[in-house]
Amino acid sequence: MISHERGKDSLEYEVFLKIAANDDGKFFWLWRSSLDGYAQCNRIWHRWLNRTLLWWHRTLLRYRSAWVNSFAVCDALLTSTKPFAPTREELSKHHVEVKDLKAADAKDKRRREFLEKYVEAKAIAQLRIRVEFNELLTGLKSELQQVSIKLGE
Repeated sequence: MISHERGKDSLEYEVFLKIAANDDGKFFWLWRSSLDGYAQCNRIWHRWLNRTLLWWHRTLLRYRSAWVNSFAVCDALLTSTKPFAPTREELSKHHVEVKDLKAADAKDKRRREFLEKYVEAKAIAQLRIRVEFNELLTGLKSELQQVSIKLGE
């Protein structure tokens, strides 16, 4: 394997085995050919990863002040019973409710209450990011489901 870590040009096989070994020191190969329907889904995964990475970059630039470590959010999501994100409609409804409030204190209170419903949400901008991400993920699931239906035919 090629590696540019610590000035090395390649990764020795023994080092590769150590990276991929489980706690028992046993290595388990995962071949693409052993994944059912890999060839049919490969292009979908590549397109989704490309779209997601581009989206992530644009989003990071746009919402830099509200950006949170995604690993922390994922860890909290795995241990929490709170939902990850609202729907686009719920977010729009909240925006209208807050906009109609007159007092700044009432607006802040309503925002805090809304944010508390969701895992590790500190700002409305974070929820916008999550709504967009859920939409990307829903698109991926839909494409993969269409392929799995075609494979079953």
